[in-house]
Amino acid sequence: MTFTVGKKTEEWAKEKKLSCLYQVQMDSTNLHAKTNSVRLVLTDDQTAGRGRGQNLWNSPARGDALLSSWVFESAAAPHPLLTCRLGLAVWSSLQKTFAFQNFSIKAPNDIYCENKKIAGLLVETFAEKSQWKIVLGLGLNVFSDPGLDLSGNLVQCLQKKASDYQMTAGHWNLFLDQLYFEFVAVFGSLSDQLTGLECENLKYALNNHTPLSDPILQVSGNASLKFKSKSVHWMDL
Repeated sequence: MTFTVGKKTEEWAKEKKLSCLYQVQMDSTNLHAKTNSVRLVLTDDQTAGRGRGQNLWNSPARGDALLSSWVFESAAAPHPLLTCRLGLAVWSSLQKTFAFQNFSIKAPNDIYCENKKIAGLLVETFAEKSQWKIVLGLGLNVFSDPGLDLSGNLVQCLQKKASDYQMTAGHWNLFLDQLYFEFVAVFGSLSDQLTGLECENLKYALNNHTPLSDPILQVSGNASLKFKSKSVHWMDL
């Protein structure tokens, strides 16, 4: 580990003048994001991280992962496709920043690389006064992982393609710049239909997940996935 991910991300947020709450340890970044008036919540050790449904998020060694919650607001009720778009934004940020490696999405919103899960998202929305608050919990294993069967980390994944690769603070800041750009772009265009480019990127990212035995032939604007033998809506995955 060349830097502490949470602390370095807090420094990035300060440079961007993005209001941020950082604590070395906390129970859940999403819980703190719901009760604090900040745009970003960070920790280096999450003791009660959650995934989708009843799943738990298992964190690696302290300081080795991005354990974060990003907060956005919307005047209109969020469309169900928002979660899909945010997962695609994380995938796109990784793919553009580290273009020499291939990343994939395991539906609905896990990010994989080299057949290992390196990131997961938990999106929660709720009404607050006259607007909606969207909390995007993002966990990304950077320098290490929890050691579970399918868990991996970003640096190890990148070293599969470039054995001497080292994650620097500069590389990390570039990723954060791209990630925030992608998030802002999502909230700048809250359409109820995916664009043609989003459809193609989603199809590519899903098909790039090696264990997918039945490739997706087409993704429609409403996020329906057409397989050879069936069609499934993204929300039903």
